[in-house]
Amino acid sequence: MTTEEIANWLINKPRTSYNIPKIRNAAPLVLPEQSLPIDPYVLGC
Repeated sequence: MTTEEIANWLINKPRTSYNIPKIRNAAPLVLPEQSLPIDPYVLGC
């Protein structure tokens, strides 16, 4: 959904917990492994 579609959805629908627009989660990125300059746990990952 685009931001405009979400805005129209919220304007045109009554507000109940069942009418909240659902957005699918994106698939995880599949990237090659790389060495990082710092440990990821330093950043809280």
